[in-house]
Amino acid sequence: MVTRYEDVVAILKDQRFVKDIRHALPPEVAEQVMSRSEARAIIRHHLLASDVPDHTRLRRLVSQVFTPRMSEQLRNSIQQITDDLLDRVQMQGQMDLITDFAFPLPLTVICDLLGIPGDHRQQFRAWSNAFFDRDVSFQGDSEEPAEIGAFVRYLKTLIIEKRERPDDRLVSQLVRAGELVTPFRRTSWWQ
Repeated sequence: MVTRYEDVVAILKDQRFVKDIRHALPPEVAEQVMSRSEARAIIRHHLLASDVPDHTRLRRLVSQVFTPRMSEQLRNSIQQITDDLLDRVQMQGQMDLITDFAFPLPLTVICDLLGIPGDHRQQFRAWSNAFFDRDVSFQGDSEEPAEIGAFVRYLKTLIIEKRERPDDRLVSQLVRAGELVTPFRRTSWWQ
């Protein structure tokens, strides 16, 4: 575990440290792990699990859409979400910082950004929990949780929906940028 800022920066800049499982394992082992399911392959191609040059390309794409102007436009919405969360715990008279605030705040903001409808947010939260709680299992022989497959199917449907009926949310903007599905084209579910 690295905790000093200087050490973290040094590791992030050191190309010997990788996030992409294909670069961390021998090719035959990585292929075997990735080929166990489409969900594993798809999830392993996201921005946070990518190395240069894929990471650079994906980050550039997100940076085109997620601009300082967009961040500023989110200020009032984030303030309202924060106020609502704090009002709710004030009425309760007590607060669990993680459960009542630190987790729901970014989750709600992310769902707003992505255009996840309000009635889907609890399910999105459950899928997110399954993804992050079980991420280690994706590197072993353990069976893939059903939630992960459901999450991938939901994201696929969301991308298709935003392509057909774009709105002003982040997914629609990324689809309009024409790059969102590039890392997913390696898998059969997108065709």
